[in-house]
Amino acid sequence: MPKQKPSELAAEAAAGAADIAENGLEIAIQGFIVANAVAFLEVAIFIRIIGQQVDALPALGAGKGV
Repeated sequence: MPKQKPSELAAEAAAGAADIAENGLEIAIQGFIVANAVAFLEVAIFIRIIGQQVDALPALGAGKGV
């Protein structure tokens, strides 16, 4: 294996570091997307639960007056 100059080694190290940073950024973006999807599902479930409770109010006698 031929010896490399320090500048060549530095260039390879910088390229490797850039690849790692790019991969880290992609992982962070994917994590952000997943977190938003989970938050959206939580809100949808909450709205559905509230809707079911509101639908049940007439059966419980709500709105008939006293």
